[in-house]
Amino acid sequence: MNRSIFYCAILLLSLEVYGFSSSPYPDGNVNVFIKDNKPCIYIDKLNLTGGYTLIVSSTKSLTEDEFWLYKNSFEKNYPTRDNCIIADDTNFKGLIFRNNAIYNFSLEPSVVPEFADFTGMASSYCLKEKNGKLELYYSNLSIDECREQKQNIFVEHTEISKKQENWFNLLIKWFKNLWK
Repeated sequence: MNRSIFYCAILLLSLEVYGFSSSPYPDGNVNVFIKDNKPCIYIDKLNLTGGYTLIVSSTKSLTEDEFWLYKNSFEKNYPTRDNCIIADDTNFKGLIFRNNAIYNFSLEPSVVPEFADFTGMASSYCLKEKNGKLELYYSNLSIDECREQKQNIFVEHTEISKKQENWFNLLIKWFKNLWK
C-alpha cells in the first residue's frame, strides 16, 4: 500500500504544472533593440509559418489604451534579428513614441491559435529619449514605471531561457546530490 502511494506521488510530481490557466503568450518573448534610433522588433523562434499580427500597445491614461498593428506572413517577412521590423509610422500607421512610456510588443497568429503553429509571444519595454537618442529599458508593469538601469536586453533574454528549469528537475538534482 505504502509503495503504491509512493509511486503515485512520484508520478504526479513528474508532471510539469505551471498553474491552472495557461499564459496568453506561452511561446516566448518579442525582442526589441534600437536600430537607426528606432525600435526594431524580432523573435528568436524559428520555422513558424502562416500569417501573424505584430501589436504595439501602450496605456495613455487610466481609461485610454493605444495600439498599432502590423500584419504580414512568416513566408514574406520573417522577423529575425537581421531582418527585424522597424517600429515606425511606415509599418505601424500613426505610431509616435512618447518619452518615458511603457510599450507592450506582442506577436499573435492571424488565424485562430488552434490552427497556427504558435499561440503568441509578448514583452514589455520602456522607451526613453536622452540627448536625441532613443534608449530601451526593462519595464516594471506592476508599478507602471521604467527601470532606470539600462539593460542589455538581447543577452539577458537568451541567458534567462537557458537558466530556466522546472521544479521537478531541480528536485531530482537535489536527490542525486544527497547520495554523492
